[in-house]
Amino acid sequence: SSGINAEYGGRYSGATWLIFAICVTYYVAIFPFISLGKLFFEQKFGLTQAEAGVCNSLVYFVGAVASPVAGALIDKTGKNVLWLLLAVLMTLFAFALLAFTFLHPYVAMVIIAIAYSICASALWPLVSLVVPEYQLGTAYGMMQSIQNLGLALVSLLAGALLTKYGYFILLLHFMAWLAFAVVFILLLWAWDARSSGYLNASPAKREEITAEEVQSVLEGDEVRQPLLTDNSIMDLSTSLRVSSASQLRARYLRSVEAGALSNSAEFHRSMAERSVNLTQSYHFSTLANRTPLK
Repeated sequence: SSGINAEYGGRYSGATWLIFAICVTYYVAIFPFISLGKLFFEQKFGLTQAEAGVCNSLVYFVGAVASPVAGALIDKTGKNVLWLLLAVLMTLFAFALLAFTFLHPYVAMVIIAIAYSICASALWPLVSLVVPEYQLGTAYGMMQSIQNLGLALVSLLAGALLTKYGYFILLLHFMAWLAFAVVFILLLWAWDARSSGYLNASPAKREEITAEEVQSVLEGDEVRQPLLTDNSIMDLSTSLRVSSASQLRARYLRSVEAGALSNSAEFHRSMAERSVNLTQSYHFSTLANRTPLK
């Protein structure tokens, strides 16, 4: 395998932990800022309470519209890691506008809202690309747990920084977390490029990579190839995140030599003979060990 799959036995791959790290370092900059942002907009930009409330809510209002669009766009284009990097850089730029300029905060908050939508649509599906299906629930739970722990700790730290140093240092603090997120994304990109490029590939390219990897596993096994079923394909390619087992099965059936069918018949005949031999051996051993009746 190219390293797309997570390690089995309850462990996760390095890519999975990088995704967890990206998640926590991004969201600890977003949610604590929103919880403290209303007063910031009033003090620095002179907004009324009502205007500050609207500005603070733009992440959710704009996100409600932008999230489905971003999700559809990422489903169409793939390249999740690239979109993820773009989203974090957009957020970093928006925080810089808030910290270093007096441009109306509506502009920065709309940018954050769009970036937030892109990040969610690109980040969370990555887990399903690096973790086998039977571990997905645990992986998402772990991801959410790490995020919540980070939010709890950073919220406490943010309150202390705000009390002691004010909003400017607080914004720099949030920008530092986003910079860490950029580093983790670049590490994930390097990890992906060193393996197969699956995470940052287009949907068509991912399908090609999946087919090539499964074919390399089955190459030379002429007996198993014509016996592939949807379930066996999915079992084999769970870690490769095959979207359609029937499509992959059809590819292999088309590539099977005509003579493979005779191998299939021979395989079934051999298995039947072994079954009969084992059954006869069992009956003979049972008769030999039976205690004679008196």
